[in-house]
Amino acid sequence: MTSAAETTLYGEGLDRDRKQIRLLTVLQTFDPSEVVRGQLETVSLLEEPEYVALSYVWGDYDAECVDRVVINGQVRDVTRNLASALWHFRGNHMNRGNGKQLRIWVDALCINQRDLDERRHQVGMMGDVYSQATFVYSWVAGPKDISTPHAIAIINEIMTKMDAEEGETMYHQNQALGVDLSPQMVAKFTRVVSETPKLCEQWNNTPIHQLNPTWSAIFALNRLEYWSRIWVYQEMILSSDRIDCHVFICGYSTVTATALYAFCRLTTAMLRHSEVTDLKPAAIAPEVWATLKQNDILLAIQIQKLRKIMISHRHSGTGGMSSSQIFLLHMDCKASDPRDMMYATLGILPLDIRVDYTLSVRQVYLDWYSAVFSKTDPASRNEPSDKFLSSTLANAGALTRETNPHRLPYWLPDFNNASSEDQFSVDFLPKRTCYFDDARHQCFENGVLKIRGALCDTITQCLTLDDSAPLEYFKGPAMHDLKSQFSPALWPTHAFELIFLSTMIWGGLQFAGQLSAYMSTGLPLEELLLLVKSMAAHSSDEDIIAALSSDSRLLGADSNQSKSLEMIGPIMYQLRMELRIKTKGCCLFKTAMGYGGITRVGARIGDTLCLMNGCGSPILLRREIDDWVHLASCYVDNISNEPLLEIIQRHNLEVKWFDIQ
Repeated sequence: MTSAAETTLYGEGLDRDRKQIRLLTVLQTFDPSEVVRGQLETVSLLEEPEYVALSYVWGDYDAECVDRVVINGQVRDVTRNLASALWHFRGNHMNRGNGKQLRIWVDALCINQRDLDERRHQVGMMGDVYSQATFVYSWVAGPKDISTPHAIAIINEIMTKMDAEEGETMYHQNQALGVDLSPQMVAKFTRVVSETPKLCEQWNNTPIHQLNPTWSAIFALNRLEYWSRIWVYQEMILSSDRIDCHVFICGYSTVTATALYAFCRLTTAMLRHSEVTDLKPAAIAPEVWATLKQNDILLAIQIQKLRKIMISHRHSGTGGMSSSQIFLLHMDCKASDPRDMMYATLGILPLDIRVDYTLSVRQVYLDWYSAVFSKTDPASRNEPSDKFLSSTLANAGALTRETNPHRLPYWLPDFNNASSEDQFSVDFLPKRTCYFDDARHQCFENGVLKIRGALCDTITQCLTLDDSAPLEYFKGPAMHDLKSQFSPALWPTHAFELIFLSTMIWGGLQFAGQLSAYMSTGLPLEELLLLVKSMAAHSSDEDIIAALSSDSRLLGADSNQSKSLEMIGPIMYQLRMELRIKTKGCCLFKTAMGYGGITRVGARIGDTLCLMNGCGSPILLRREIDDWVHLASCYVDNISNEPLLEIIQRHNLEVKWFDIQ
C-alpha cells in the first residue's frame, strides 16, 4: 500500500501529549457471507473512552493464513485468527446497551504498523491501553477449533452453578484471584462436577486410558497457542480489577478469567482432596477418575503461573514485577518480532528504555539487560536478582544454540528459540545467597558482560549420554561402571528430572525431590524408590524381580513370579526409556580436584569452571585467544550445594573481573 493510502486510512498521526489512540467500530451485520467492515476513529485516553482491548494470537502473514477486511473503505490483510474474531464480534458481545457498538482497540489495525515512530510510541502506551479498557477480550482459538468452545462452555456452566449456590463470595473475592479452597467448598465443587454427565461418563468410543472428550477439551486449553504469545501476559495482567472485565471467548462460548482460574484451582483441589480422604465421586466413571488424577498437573500450569504473577503485580509497591518473574514468561513465550520479547514486558517491568524498532534484535536485548542490571544491587543480597542472573546464564551459552541469527552474546539466552522444558534449571539450589562481592555486574554496548568471579576447577574427563545408546546401557552394570569414574557423591539436579534416577542408581543417595510428579507409572513414590534402589543393587531384571517378589508393599502379598515380571518389566523399560531420553544433550564430567558434575553436551577436557558473583550455578568457560566464552551452566557436587564464599575461602580462590563474551 502506498504512503498516500496509509495517510488516507490513518490520518496525519496521533497526538502524543493527549495520549491519543485509534478505536475500531466493527459494522454490525448478521449476513455470514458479508465481508467484515469497520471504521477507525481517534480518541484520547485522557477522556476515558469506553472500549474493548482485544488480546489474540497474531499468527503469520502467509498466503494460507490471511483474510481481508475493509477498514475506512480500504481493503486490509489480517491474519485469519483476527479475521475470525472480528467476523464474530460484528454480531455478538459488542452492544453497549444504548444501540451503539462498543469500539475495539486491536493493535494490528489501530496502529499504523508501517510507521515505525508511531508503532514505537503506541507500543510504549500499551500498558495504559489495557489498564484503561472497559473490557479485555481474549480470543483464544482460531475458527477451526472445535474443542475450545466446548471446554469454555462447560467451565462456564460449572462455575455459574457454583456462583448461583454461593453468591459472589464463592470465588469473586478480588481480581487477585483469591479462591475459597476449604473442604466444604471443594466438596460442593465435586458435587456439581458429579452432577454434570459430560464430565463423568466414559464414552464408548474413547480408549479406556484416555479422558472423555469433555475433559480432554478442558486439558487442551493449556496447550493453546494463545499462551505462547508474550504480549498476552501484559494484556491480561494489566486488565481492570473489575471481576467481569477480562473475558475469554471462543466462538459463542465465554467465561470470565476469574471463573476460569477458580475452576482450575478447584479441580486441582478436588483431585488432591480425594487423595487425602481416599474418596472418589461415585458418579464419575473409575476410568475417567484414574486418568484425570494422572493429568491434574497439566491443567493449571499456565493458569497458576499467571495467577502468581498477577498477585505479585497487584501487591507490588513499585507497580511492577521482578526480573526473575519476567524470565519465566520469556522462557515459555514467542513473538513474531523477536524484539517484542523485551518490549512486551515493559508495562509490567518498568525499565528506563525506549521502544525503538529501528534497533537490531541484539541491541534491544543488550539495552533491556543493561537496564535490569542497573537496578540490581549486589549489596542487598536480593534473592530475585540471584535467580535472574542464574536463570540467564543457565539458559545461555555457546553449547545451547546451533545457530545465532541475531549475533547475541553467548551469555544471553535467545528467548524466541528457548523453552522452559529444555532449560538447565537451578531451582534445586538451597536457600542461600549467591553473592560474594558487592560489585555490580554490567552489560556493555559491545555485548561483553563484566562480572566478578573466581576460576574454580578444570574438566579432566567427559562422558556424553545420548538417546542413541541402547537401553542395556542404562542397566545396573553399565551404571556402576559410570559411577566408578566420578565422585561418589554426585547430587541430583532438576535440570533433567530423571537424573534423579541415575544418581539413585549410581550412589543410592537419599531422594530429595518429588519424582512422582514426573512419572506416569502409577506407583506411589515410596514404592518407586524401592524399585530404583533395587535397580542399583542388581544386575538384571530377573534379579530385581526376584528380590521384590516377596515385598508386599510393592507387589502385594499374593504376588507370584509371573505377575511380578508382568508388572515390573514394563515399568523398568519405561524408566530406562525416559532416562535415555532425558539425558540427551547431557555431559557428565570429572574435574582435576575430583568433583563430579553434569552439563550440556559439548563440554571437553580443559574447559574451566568459574564461580560467578550472583549466579547460583557454576559456569563453564572456554578460553579462546584473549576472550572467555560462556559455554553453559553446570551442576557440580559439593560445590553447587554450598555457599560460594565458603568455597572461595576453602580453596583460596582469586576473585577478579571477567569479561564474558
